[in-house]
Amino acid sequence: PDKDIVKTKNIKGVTFNHLRNIIADIDGIELVFSNDSYFFTLQESFFCDYGALSELIQNGGSIWEHYPLIARGPLLADMPEGLLEDSKSLFEERLLDMLLPELKLLYDAREYKTAQEMARLILGLDAFNEEALKYQLRSFRRLRGLEYSRKAYDQFTQDYQRSLGVAYHVSFDQIGR
Repeated sequence: PDKDIVKTKNIKGVTFNHLRNIIADIDGIELVFSNDSYFFTLQESFFCDYGALSELIQNGGSIWEHYPLIARGPLLADMPEGLLEDSKSLFEERLLDMLLPELKLLYDAREYKTAQEMARLILGLDAFNEEALKYQLRSFRRLRGLEYSRKAYDQFTQDYQRSLGVAYHVSFDQIGR
């Protein structure tokens, strides 16, 4: 607000030129100025993982088609909190709604290794998700034994106590069976 109009226009032009340079190496996207507005044009060759996953979440379908994208972990994990927090939370909630039923199916099908990986992914999105913890511990128990499962539970309870300031309320015997 303290800049004059000429300087503001110049800063805006420089910023958009930087943006054009940044996206120049990305196939299928272009920043266009027309009718006093900037907008992106997208061609068929453009791929955006967020767009693909948003479409999957909105339209349903198999998560396995995009599982390598999902397995990368939380959306924009390195972005400072607050900036897009509401959008990230909504996206992750919807993704969890798709992942949790798959986790149960994997465990019931005795796909313990994949179930354990899915549980780890869910816990990456929601660190204190009890359903994911339950299947993770049960899968560990099947794959690596009771002692390993117990160590994972102990680590979870320590993280829970440290983060929330209260002891975890479910015992290992209740959740790990």
